[in-house]
Amino acid sequence: MGGSTSFSNWKQNSTNRCTVGARCTIQYLDIKAFAFVPESPQSRIAIRPGNLNSGCIRGPATWSKDILLAKNFTLTEKINLQFRADMVNATNHVNYGGPTAGMNSAVFGQISGVAGMRVIQLNAKLKF
Repeated sequence: MGGSTSFSNWKQNSTNRCTVGARCTIQYLDIKAFAFVPESPQSRIAIRPGNLNSGCIRGPATWSKDILLAKNFTLTEKINLQFRADMVNATNHVNYGGPTAGMNSAVFGQISGVAGMRVIQLNAKLKF
């Protein structure tokens, strides 16, 4: 059969906007590309091993730019002051979560959340 297991236009398959703290639903995997292993009608056991496990399914790529800015000030000969700004995901890029991997799930192949957005932490340190 071949072909892609995920939709090329998966971002347009959203039922609502994905934001941090809100549940969203995006159909990422094409469920027609997957099939259950046939079972024996007598024993109800799979007739052959399958080839899908949750480690085989990958979600969309994620990336983040972290930035640290710091400035040191000398107040006296023995006293120094440092100001810092730490930024995690400084560009505020939306990183989608992984799709649901259980084929028995009603939401198989759906992404239902996003990772955290930009976090800024300000620090001051006084050394003496």
